[in-house]
Amino acid sequence: MIAILLLALAITALDDSAAIAYPTLDAERSHRMMDPQRDYVARLNQVIAAVEERFYRDPVKLPNYIAAKQAALADVQDCNDPLQFRDLVNRYLQSLNASHTYYTTPHDWEYYHLAAVFEQLPDIQALFQNQPPAYPAIGVIAQRHEGQWIVADVLPGGPAAQAGVSIGDRLLTVNDQPYSPVSVWWPLVDQAATLVVQRGSELVALDITPRKMHPGAELLAALKNSVTVVDRQGVKVAYAHFYSYAGRQYQEVLEKAIQAGELNEAEALVIDLRYGLGGADPGYLSLFNRQIPRLDSIDRDGQASSFATVWRKPVVMLINETSRSGKEVLAFGAKRHGLATLVGTRTAGAVLGGTPIVIGGEDLLYLAVRDVLVDGQRLEHRGVEPHVEVPLNLESCNGIDHQREAALDEAIKLIRDVADDPVPSS
Repeated sequence: MIAILLLALAITALDDSAAIAYPTLDAERSHRMMDPQRDYVARLNQVIAAVEERFYRDPVKLPNYIAAKQAALADVQDCNDPLQFRDLVNRYLQSLNASHTYYTTPHDWEYYHLAAVFEQLPDIQALFQNQPPAYPAIGVIAQRHEGQWIVADVLPGGPAAQAGVSIGDRLLTVNDQPYSPVSVWWPLVDQAATLVVQRGSELVALDITPRKMHPGAELLAALKNSVTVVDRQGVKVAYAHFYSYAGRQYQEVLEKAIQAGELNEAEALVIDLRYGLGGADPGYLSLFNRQIPRLDSIDRDGQASSFATVWRKPVVMLINETSRSGKEVLAFGAKRHGLATLVGTRTAGAVLGGTPIVIGGEDLLYLAVRDVLVDGQRLEHRGVEPHVEVPLNLESCNGIDHQREAALDEAIKLIRDVADDPVPSS
C-alpha cells in the first residue's frame, strides 16, 4: 500500500447532492462488530509487524518502545472486547510519540472519515466491498472528557444542528442507551430518536434523526452551509469553516464564493481551521497573495468590471489544538508571510505523513510512514502559535464559541486598522 501525505491529497471530489448508493451494515459485519471471539493476539502481532517494518523511524531505538510492546503482548492475553483492544493498541502506539498514528475500529467516528480520505486505495475498497464508506451521521464533533462526550462543534445543516444541539452539551443517552459516536446510531438511521444532553445543570431531550452519509460529503456540505457573511458592529465579515481540507473540492467552495461575488461584499474573511481533518495543499495560500495583478475589464461605454482572482482584504485564520496536518501548514505559511492573523490556541503539532493499514480484515491502523519538513522546519510536536491567544473551555462555554467570536472581533479590528492606515496602491 502506498503512503499518502495528508498535506496534498489527490482524491475524487464528492458532490454532497449526488445520489450515491451506500451499502447497508450487513448482518455478517454487524455480528463481527459485536463478536468477542476475535484473535486479538494475532491482530496485535499484525500491528507490531507493521510498526516495526513501516514506521517512519526505527521504533526499537525509542526509549519506551520495548516496554510498551511487552506490556501490550502481556495484556492482550486477557482481551475480549474490540474497544478494550483498541485502547490497548493505542497505549502501545503512544510509545512512538508520533502524530498520524492510531488504531481505530468500526465503532469509531475516525474510522469512517479515515477510510473516506483514502478510499482510492485497493485495501480500503476491499474493506468496504467496493462501495463508498458511509456511517450514521448526526453532525457533531465531540471530545471525550472524564468519561463523557462533550460537543466541541455542530456541523451546520446537519441533524444535530436541526435538533438544537449546542457546543458544550454533554451527550448522555440515545433512546435510553448510553451515547456512542457510531454504534448506537446504526439501527436508527432515518428514524427519529431521542438524544438526551446535559446543558449546564439541566437535562434536555432532543429529537434527532441520523442520516447515513459518506463522511467526505458530510463535511463538504457542512463547509458549504458555513459560508456566510456576518453583519457585525456595522461591518460585514465573511466566514467559512473547513471541517476537512482533504481534497481540492473544499478549496473550490471558497474560491467560487469569492470569484462569483458571494463574499465580495464582505470587508474581511475568517477561515476556521478547527476540528475535523487536515489535508490542505500549501498552494492554497496563493488565494491570499496580494501581489498577483488585478484585472479590470472596461467596455466601450466606460462600464468597468473586475474578476476576483485573489482575496485582497484582511484574513483571520482560526486555529486551536485540533488544527492538524495540512491545516497547520496553511497557518504556518500564512503567519510567516503575513497573509493572515491567527486567532485561537497553538495547533496540534501533528505534521507527519500517514497511511492506513487494514488489520484483522476490519480495523484500521493509521501509521506515520514519512517525516515532513515545512520550509525546512519540523512542525511535529511544535505546532503554530496564534497572534492572538484565545482559549476555549467547552465545560463552561454556555453554548458560546468564544474563539469564533474573538476571530470575528479581530477581523473587525483589522478592517478598521486598514481604514485608518490604508496601504497605498502600487
